[in-house]
Order: sequence, then structure tokens, then C-alpha cells
Amino acid sequence: MINDLPFELSDELRSFSADDVTEIFKAYCFAAKKHKGQKRKSGQDYIIHPVLVASYLAKNGFDKDAIIAGLLHDTIEDTKTTPKEIMNKFGPVVANIAEGVTKISSIKIRNKAEVFSDDELFLAKVDNYRKILLASISDLRVIIIKLYDRLHNIETIEFLPKSKQKFYARETIEIFAPIAERLGMGSLKGKLEDLAFPYAYPEEYKKFIKIVDSVYKNPHETIEHIIPRVKDILRKYDIPYLAISGRAKHHYSLFKKLEYKKDIALIFDIVALRIIVKTEEDCYKTLGSIHSIFKPLPGRIFDYIARPKQSGYQSLHTTTRDETGNVFEIQIRTDEMHQHAEFGPAAHWNYKEEGNNKKAAEWLNELKKIDLTQNNHDLINTIKEEFFSNQIFIYTPKGEIIDLPFGSTPLDFAYRIHSDVGDHCKGVKINGQMKPLDTILETEDIVQILIDKRAHPRRDWLEIAKTTSAKTKIRNYLKETEDYV
Repeated sequence: MINDLPFELSDELRSFSADDVTEIFKAYCFAAKKHKGQKRKSGQDYIIHPVLVASYLAKNGFDKDAIIAGLLHDTIEDTKTTPKEIMNKFGPVVANIAEGVTKISSIKIRNKAEVFSDDELFLAKVDNYRKILLASISDLRVIIIKLYDRLHNIETIEFLPKSKQKFYARETIEIFAPIAERLGMGSLKGKLEDLAFPYAYPEEYKKFIKIVDSVYKNPHETIEHIIPRVKDILRKYDIPYLAISGRAKHHYSLFKKLEYKKDIALIFDIVALRIIVKTEEDCYKTLGSIHSIFKPLPGRIFDYIARPKQSGYQSLHTTTRDETGNVFEIQIRTDEMHQHAEFGPAAHWNYKEEGNNKKAAEWLNELKKIDLTQNNHDLINTIKEEFFSNQIFIYTPKGEIIDLPFGSTPLDFAYRIHSDVGDHCKGVKINGQMKPLDTILETEDIVQILIDKRAHPRRDWLEIAKTTSAKTKIRNYLKETEDYV
């Protein structure tokens, strides 16, 4: 039966049980019948799209119900299929997921020709994006299917009318890619951004390509030179490895970093090597062995195993230089860490056990906070800050990582920890040194908030704090103490 499925999907189902394959085949036949005669804008039979979405889900470790829902995700919207019909044939779980994806797809955005990131336009659409995010509260697979749906659609963006391409690409970069990143699905985020980049910012893309063309000619040569040497040193120290691979930094990610750094010579991870080993202990052994042949750059060793990022990402990072002057980043992790880094919740989400995945549960809690935000102006800022901004990662003195939007200050950090910490903040130490409260924090800063019970918020704090959450707490305090107009 597996051989009766399109090869794009059948090839990804080799590890599934016969019963699961039977159910998936049943869903494929159902979807093929419903979409019969329908064509994509590319001219392909429509069924190719849900098949590819389902194959992405299967490849990235999702379960049978997600794959079936992936096959059926457009049947409610684009055919006469009803949720009840899907429930009767495939059960309530699949029906719930498919209907959730349909609700997202049915959200129509007007004035697509306008500039997407304009605040007024964004505010006008904010309720739509609230719905997109909240649709995933009941089942995280809803938003993930939508992400893979968007991936295939952006892969075929050239078939959209020219008038719609720019908006669709901007929406992909500004909404869907950050959601993928927030879920820890770094590989998917990079693909979405790179595919959308030439259409979202065509002029910037042309200039960028001219700058980096020479840079991107060298990575493959550098990688081919590094990998044999790394294998030799791991064998010398008797460290077993599962895989060693190299990559050049994603175009859009490099573009954004270049905007900030200004000089491409200051960007150290254009080339990166990834080493997958068996155990956490082997990660640290590998780091030591690497430094015996490649000199590490000062201040460029990051331990995200001992101190994971907010998304749960774990890895050792070191930036090194070889004898010829080539600078490259090396990432070292176990296979479990790698699966989480690449696929996020898909790597180990057990949908039958509520709360099994801590990071996914945190995501759902953040979405619920959005649902409780009633003021539209606060809502737009919260969405931008919590989901669609560049994040920085700040350490507490105990080594916990707090993520904040780019541009945050110690007051934002204090209020992120707890309202009482913010309200009684009298000063801050950053990396062991006293600093003013309006200091802009940077990733890897170690921040210690100094507390005095006699201290309290002042009106000028509203200018210092950058996040909506911190400003709201400051305003609330001032209103309660009649110190706010």
C-alpha cells in the first residue's frame, strides 16, 4: 500500500507501522478525490500541495494524525468537505486540526498592496493575527501545518501575480518565520526567509548579493578543508561522532546581521561546522579537542548546553580561526539536541500527554496572554515584541537565560523577572559593573538588579523602559499611587 502513495510521501513513511500507513493512504485517497480537477497556479494538480505538506510533516517527525491533517488541510476551505465528514472518517483529533488550519487560512487581509509593516496597517490587521496565533492554542500542530503550508507556497511564489508577491513574501518574513523561530524550528525559519527575501525586498536583495557573492564562493572550500581535520582529531581523542556537516549562513540572516554590524568582516558565522556526538560529555570533549587544532576567538565560546536558550536550544558554539586566517563557527551537540534545534516541538512533542513539552507549553501560555490583552495598541506592541522582534538573551547571576526584544534595558529585564523586582529596582550591575538604567542590553550580558524596598517607579521610567509589559506595570504603579497623569 505504501507504494501506492506518491513517492514524495511514501519515501518518508518507511518507519511507520502498517496500520498508520493504511490510515494515511485512506486520507490521501480522500483528499485526491476531493481535489480532483483542481489546479494550482503553477498548473500542477492541486493534490501535489497537500502531499508535499504531509511529506514535510512525516520527514520532520510528526505523528500519523498530523500527517493526515496535512493531507486534508485544504479540503474544508477548497472543497465541499465538512468538519463533520472528516470527524466521521478520521476522528475528532484530525478534524480539530484540519478545522484549525482552515480558520487560519480563511483570515483575509485587505489592502495587500500597502506596506505591510506600517504601524497603522498592522494595527488594522492585528485582530487577524491574533486569530492566526490563537488558532494553535488547542493543538500546536495547527500552526505547524500552517508553517509547512506556507513553506510550499513560498517555494512556488513565482506563480503568484506580481502584485501579490511582495506582500506575500513580507508576510512570510514578518509573521511566519518568527513563529517558526519562536517554536525552535530554526531550519524552517531559515528556509522561509531565504525563499521570501528576493520578493520581499528585491532592491536590497540585489545589493546584498553583490556584496556577499565573493564570500559565498569560499565557504564550500573552507568546509571541505575543515571536515577531514576535525575527523582526524576526533579519532585521535577516541571521540565517536554521528555526523559532521557544514553550511553557509542563510542569506536573509546574514543580511539582517550585516545591517547591524555594517562590516561583513565582523560577522564570524558565515561558515559553520556542525558536529553531532553521542553524549553531552562528548560535546565538551569535542570542544577541547577542536581548540587543540583551531585557535578560538576571545569571547566567542558560548555554552548553550548548561544554559539553554528560551526556545530550549542546546549546543556548544565556538568561533575559531585556522592557520590561513579563515574564521568559522563550530556547533557541537548531541543528536537529541540537534533534533530539537532543527524541528522544535516536532522533535519530542507527545500530543497524548498534556504539557509533555515544556517549551511548547510556554508558547501556548504566551498565546493566552495575547488573548487577554484587550487594548489594541498594547496588543500590537506585545505581538511585535514577544513574537516578531529580534530577541536578545540575557543571563541572570544564577545563569538562567531571559529573552527580551532587541533594544531592551535593565528595567525591562527587572520587570520580566517579577513586578516586585521592577518596582523596587534601585540600580543595576551589568557584567559586574554598575551601569545606568537606560543602558541598552546585549546578548550574553549578565545582569544583576539591585533592590531596595524604598525604591519605586518614577515617571521617567516610562521613557527608559522599552517593552509594553514593563511600561504597563510602571503605569499601573503610578496610577495606584496617584503619581501619574
